[in-house]
Amino acid sequence: MNQPCKGCGHPLQYTNPLELGYSPKEGATYCQSCFRYKHYKDTTKITKSAPEYAPMHIEGIVIWCVDAMFVEDSLKRIHRSWLEQDFIMVLSKFDVYPTSLWHTRLEQITLLCQRYNIHPYYMIPFSKHMPMTKQHIIEAMNATQQSVFSCIGMVNAGKSSLINALVGSSTLVTSPFAHTTQAPCTIEWDNYKLIDYPGFDPGVHPYDNLPSNIVEKIHIDGLIKPITYALKRSCVIVVNDVVWIECHLDEPSSLTLYMSAQCESHKRNLTVLDHNLFEHNHEFKGSCDIEITHVGWMHAVGSSLTMIVHTHPSLTLKETKDALCW
Repeated sequence: MNQPCKGCGHPLQYTNPLELGYSPKEGATYCQSCFRYKHYKDTTKITKSAPEYAPMHIEGIVIWCVDAMFVEDSLKRIHRSWLEQDFIMVLSKFDVYPTSLWHTRLEQITLLCQRYNIHPYYMIPFSKHMPMTKQHIIEAMNATQQSVFSCIGMVNAGKSSLINALVGSSTLVTSPFAHTTQAPCTIEWDNYKLIDYPGFDPGVHPYDNLPSNIVEKIHIDGLIKPITYALKRSCVIVVNDVVWIECHLDEPSSLTLYMSAQCESHKRNLTVLDHNLFEHNHEFKGSCDIEITHVGWMHAVGSSLTMIVHTHPSLTLKETKDALCW
């Protein structure tokens, strides 16, 4: 079997440009797709389909990488057989929250775990920008007295970023797109063997059907900076042409967006809805918190406020009590 690509994990092959794992250069360490994204941010060859492989058997101790923003999805979809032994839960992307809210968010996640009867050996918040969180994970790994660790988690949970941070390199290719890791990738580091598995997700990921330039803007990768709109009359707030928030009100209200710093949002007149092609919508009334999965949250304040939220068909909406709106 040919050597696997260090980016996506597919066996490298040098004959068919239309098949996965192709590289024009024999002896390469990355396939053409991963090489072009890693060095040139070229998204034209990025794979947007889920791999056929599903990790039903894993080695060693599980490091379960959970997106700290959307925890409940991971708790619902994890294969319980993977958690039969002691495991380490790493809460990735924790730096989207201000450090003043870390304790409150940890309490929320602990209660969620109890609700789903999930009991990690260690639960560690992680930020690739904060070295102390990396050290806490290494201490937890040492405490298990094991040398083989399998990093599992949902698509886009930050598994490859976590391993890169632990080993202090950028060997594994990371991107804001789903399914970047297509097959298991093994990294030998000190006395450890770290295995990066493809993300588990039984359905189509919301990013699969969005343009690459939109994904790069809505993908959250850093501290969220809230944007508040004071609403004095009915209007529409447009977010990157994938979310249209139709606001109707009888008295002053407000709407705060908690999304990527790269997101572009604008307040527009209601006539802009003439150009909205999305029929997928949901109505919310009064003050509430709304999650747009894989995009962020909205915090609405106003007793007379009615919002009709139109979204791209691949995005999902729900009211939530787990968002931290500050």
